[in-house]
Amino acid sequence: MPYAWSFYAVDKYINLEEHYNELEKLFRNSLNIYKNVIEEDQDLNSSTKNTYSCFELEYEVIGDGRFKIMCIENNDLEIPMVFCYAGTDERYSFIFIEWLKSEINCIIWKLQFNNIQMIDICDTAVSPNSFNNGNFNNIDYKFYNALFVFDLKTTDDNLKKMNFEVPASSCRKLFRSNEKPFKNSILPYIYEETGIKTDIIPLNSITLLNHLKITKYNTITTAFSMRDNIIHTILKQVQNSKE
Repeated sequence: MPYAWSFYAVDKYINLEEHYNELEKLFRNSLNIYKNVIEEDQDLNSSTKNTYSCFELEYEVIGDGRFKIMCIENNDLEIPMVFCYAGTDERYSFIFIEWLKSEINCIIWKLQFNNIQMIDICDTAVSPNSFNNGNFNNIDYKFYNALFVFDLKTTDDNLKKMNFEVPASSCRKLFRSNEKPFKNSILPYIYEETGIKTDIIPLNSITLLNHLKITKYNTITTAFSMRDNIIHTILKQVQNSKE
């Protein structure tokens, strides 16, 4: 079944591991928590690392549904934390968010994505699941049949939607650089061939067939998980949106 992930930003750094007992009580001792620490190269010419803490909270009780919360945080950032939620019942996300607000006294807001951010997420989804900078080969990227759906606004509403389908084989063939294949190669090709500036027409969704669907309001996956590097990308987007 598909899983719809909603994303949220938090204005405080929270070590969820330190609150495990509280969270267990909150979710009736049925919660599993996993932690991972990931280091990211600051740039290709530096040995300095940025350190990110990744947490995964998972709840599953037969007859009571399931949910998963995945987050990434870095205390050195102005907005230090982003998390995403998917589950069978939205009330669990409400319980978690209200707990954060009342117990941690933090500010939380739900994220929406613009064209640039949606394309950035799409590029991350097909790239190697790595935080480190580097020159990846074309074969390191996993491409899918891609469907771009754009919203149109015309006189008398005669046109509603515009679609572009790009097969996985064409995505790989068009990929000319060592990063951001959709931003740097595939969408510029669409402009070259059609004259349509896809960066200024509102994106409704991007679908990577049988893998991922990106919309303005959420990201839908076929697996009950979200890649760390996608959450990391969204954490970086949040910093840029503050500038």
